[in-house]
Amino acid sequence: MIKQLAVLPGVIVGTGRRVKRIYRSELRNITEVDELKEFQRLAYQRIGVKFPIDFLARNKTFALFNRHGVMCGGFTFALGSDSRVVKSLPDEALAKLKKDVPDFENDLFEATALWMSRYQRCRMLGIYFWLMMYLEATKMRRNFYIYAYSSSKPKLGEIYNTIRPFRLYKGYTKLLPGMTEPDDEVIEYGTMMNVHFSFGRIVTFLLKRLVRARSVRKVKSYT
Repeated sequence: MIKQLAVLPGVIVGTGRRVKRIYRSELRNITEVDELKEFQRLAYQRIGVKFPIDFLARNKTFALFNRHGVMCGGFTFALGSDSRVVKSLPDEALAKLKKDVPDFENDLFEATALWMSRYQRCRMLGIYFWLMMYLEATKMRRNFYIYAYSSSKPKLGEIYNTIRPFRLYKGYTKLLPGMTEPDDEVIEYGTMMNVHFSFGRIVTFLLKRLVRARSVRKVKSYT
């Protein structure tokens, strides 16, 4: 217990430094073609999908800029009627979605094109990113959300599990514009009500990741 308490001052100081790093950072809805092209380029580098510019432009595309003005992350929220995830679903999974969310075109939105740079961010900036994403999701005024992620990225699935999603499909999806080949994906959906109820769990999960990352670095520094 004494050893654990002794670590707390260092954690607090380290966290304070990280808070300073997000000063003047911002998440912004981008609409200019040059910024959308930069988003497209960086997203392609990180997740291997070259999202069409017209898709990014007609939906809500957000980019995270660090304090130096460098784009270091982002995502796109698309309405159900324009959802790439829905369009990629095999017939069986689409039938299930229509059964569970009959008016998905008007009552659902998609979170897609999610990426973050490893080189231009810190853990605290990542927390800021996820919390701002939550706030923007509430502004969509939709009852349901849907998303997909590669089954080769289970760590991403751990983060998503904090919002209590429902598994809709796992396997290869239809090939969409911007994809070089079909991917083995996990597709999940859920209610925004569950997201709101899970807010405390989300914050706790993110803070634990922050403290754990600092503890790992501290151990390595003594080895």
